[in-house]
Amino acid sequence: MRELNEPLLRTRNLNYKKFALKANPFPISGLTAEHTPYPLIDRAMDDEIHNFIDDTLRGQEYGGLVILGDFGSGKTYALRYVETLLRTIVTRPDAEEILAIYVEKPPRTVLGLIADVCNRIGRVRIKNFLREMILADLANEVLKDKQEKSDRIFSLRAALRGKKSTGLFEFQLSELVTPNAVMNPAATFDLLRQSGFDPTVLLGFGAESLRLILKPKDSRTLDIATHLAEFALADDKEALRLWNQFLLGRVWSGGQLIASVSGQAVWMHLLILLRRAGYKMIYWLVDEFEELDYHHQKEPEVRAFLSEFRDLIDANIRGFGLVLASKVSAWDICKRLNPAFAQRFSRIVLLPPNTFEDLRRLIEVRLKAVREKDYSGNPLSPFTDAAIQALEKVSLGNTRVAVEACHVLLWHVASTSDQSIEVKTVHNLNNINRAYFYAREGTVADAGG
Repeated sequence: MRELNEPLLRTRNLNYKKFALKANPFPISGLTAEHTPYPLIDRAMDDEIHNFIDDTLRGQEYGGLVILGDFGSGKTYALRYVETLLRTIVTRPDAEEILAIYVEKPPRTVLGLIADVCNRIGRVRIKNFLREMILADLANEVLKDKQEKSDRIFSLRAALRGKKSTGLFEFQLSELVTPNAVMNPAATFDLLRQSGFDPTVLLGFGAESLRLILKPKDSRTLDIATHLAEFALADDKEALRLWNQFLLGRVWSGGQLIASVSGQAVWMHLLILLRRAGYKMIYWLVDEFEELDYHHQKEPEVRAFLSEFRDLIDANIRGFGLVLASKVSAWDICKRLNPAFAQRFSRIVLLPPNTFEDLRRLIEVRLKAVREKDYSGNPLSPFTDAAIQALEKVSLGNTRVAVEACHVLLWHVASTSDQSIEVKTVHNLNNINRAYFYAREGTVADAGG
């Protein structure tokens, strides 16, 4: 009978140490985790990815890359590899940052996709960006006022006439020009509120600050600036409501809905603000793009999605890049339904089935990650070359299937007296799989000979 709090998958009898391993490095799901090294990549593909990143970073202009492959061919691995590269790029000490946003699969609408992206960036993170921008603008106006008198600071003082807190506010105005004010936006705004400063006046200044950054060309931008200023200066509960409304394309002011905007408008304005916050390039890394077809089913809806997505790209060519991973068949549908959308992706990488050398390299790299430091033996141990050749045939070049099989095979030899994974072990994979899942249930099964 299973003991209290005992893990479902029994590990007491697993002896990875006999292979100088600390753990099993092959995920049973066959999926890669964030920042996982990507070993299955040939030179041509690596060059294509590096050229894509170099070109988009150099010009800070839009670039589109598509990674195509069948189920289990390694699309997610490749996308995670792009993500790892983007997050580890260092150009120079004072360089602006690069933001890589991984999305597992696209929602049913462009607005939904943008909401997913924004939530992955983080509501609190964006709120702090906005507060820092407003405070930086306020500090600049304070410095300007000392030299030539600022009309905006004059308006702030006028709003405080007759209030006992004027002196305190004057003290805080001088504090706003210190680095500590912008570095601690939440604390600074709390002090301003405690001073008795009228929040509506501060909101007006904040909205004007964001308008100056967004450089409005129409009333829609003015409305968005006001909404985002309210979001930045509101308490947590109200800020959450305003954030969720904005991601639905609804713009509020003073507690009232004043406009509805498209997903394109939401992202266009946020992209301007993110670049102002210090991001040189923002990349979307969208996995399983073929899910689009499964969600919609009907061609008119897919066509409308692709058309809206194309418009979003065309409106955001500065500081924006896209990498999609998709099945070949789904990408062919995209090209047929909206050729203009497909043309926004000038680079295409096709992932062929993995070869014996690919699989051998994957196994070696993953084993190395959990190998004991003083190990000097065969880097593939306990796998033999003959077993890897057999595994290549069994998996039919499918990376996900191969990784799952490696996990189960390594579990088997760690839980038995076997000292290596041989061809016969691979050929017995079905029985070993059955024993593995029995073990997950806490029962016992004979893996067979």
